[in-house]
Amino acid sequence: MRLAKIKQVFDPIAEKNRVLSEMEVVYNEFINSIGSFVENWYRTQYNRYIDLLAVQYESLTEEQKYKLEDIVDEMIAANKPVAVDYFININFWWHKNENLDLKFDFYKSIDNLIDDEFRALLGDIGKALNSFDFIPKFYDTPLLGFLCFKNEKNIYKFKFVDPIFWSREMKTSMDNYWEKYKYIISLGQNQETKKSA
Repeated sequence: MRLAKIKQVFDPIAEKNRVLSEMEVVYNEFINSIGSFVENWYRTQYNRYIDLLAVQYESLTEEQKYKLEDIVDEMIAANKPVAVDYFININFWWHKNENLDLKFDFYKSIDNLIDDEFRALLGDIGKALNSFDFIPKFYDTPLLGFLCFKNEKNIYKFKFVDPIFWSREMKTSMDNYWEKYKYIISLGQNQETKKSA
């Protein structure tokens, strides 16, 4: 006796819920990679600038060099959780807030998630270097990838203005999230087409 094959009926709501669950996994992967990215980024930039400004760095005493390294270590420890908190923002992630009004390709690049606030967070490496006169304070003139400005509290801040080279993990997570976002949008468009037919 042959068993009849039961044709499964495609359930768009169940499919959407499945993909939303996958988006949450990808989101968590992205968030979990931020701390290591920030630490690696700061250390890479620090080493880059002390190489670039080697003459000035070698003019520091050993005590000053240790002090500068301590400043950078403290900055990394303080800013890693701030960076994580920045990216947890519910207004960045469509699967957590489906009312977001986004351009279709919003998730094509991580740069779409960042603003001057995050660039100022990365710019804290400029502030650390400034404490030993590696990067002087300038107005409206980027220097060595940093732009110095006074914030609303009249405090000097540095903003990193050069391109940010994101980690492979973060880029992969964002690519996966974008593909899932596009798929859910296409599911919704297909449903609308069927209703109007």
